[in-house]
Amino acid sequence: MQAFEATSDLFIDWLPNSASWKISGEDPVKVGKTKAMLVDPQTLLTGWGIWPEGGMPDYRWSETPGSLSDKPGDDWKKAFSLTVHLRKEDGWPVEGEALWRTPKVGSFQSIAGVWADVDKAAKKQTGALAKLKIKGTQDKQFKGGRSTTLVALEMDELIDAGDATEF
Repeated sequence: MQAFEATSDLFIDWLPNSASWKISGEDPVKVGKTKAMLVDPQTLLTGWGIWPEGGMPDYRWSETPGSLSDKPGDDWKKAFSLTVHLRKEDGWPVEGEALWRTPKVGSFQSIAGVWADVDKAAKKQTGALAKLKIKGTQDKQFKGGRSTTLVALEMDELIDAGDATEF
């Protein structure tokens, strides 16, 4: 499967230990300063990722977005890739299209928690962007005592892509 690539050089990453967003080339932004993000549901890829220490991440995308193919190995984690649109009016320090791609469990769980609502809305208006409200954080406990911090996302509304991406 051909992986979708964002047309910009911006990348975002959720940093659960500091409850903040890392944006390429910028200082981390605390979750309370960002109010929303726009996501393009048509760009979702799901699959498996691995990020070896000191190495570059590697991904194996499933043929059908939202599904998972066979796990390539024990060290591989659930992963996703999604194009997001950042706007200063929503509290981001930069504006533009960015790629959120990661095998981090906190990010995957955060998107998974809101995706049914995004998918349901997107089926009603093909080509629209989903506005996700950033509601704060939520602690998540796993078996064996591990934990992480999720970003709490909530589906807000659909926005015409043309209206939302003119920066």
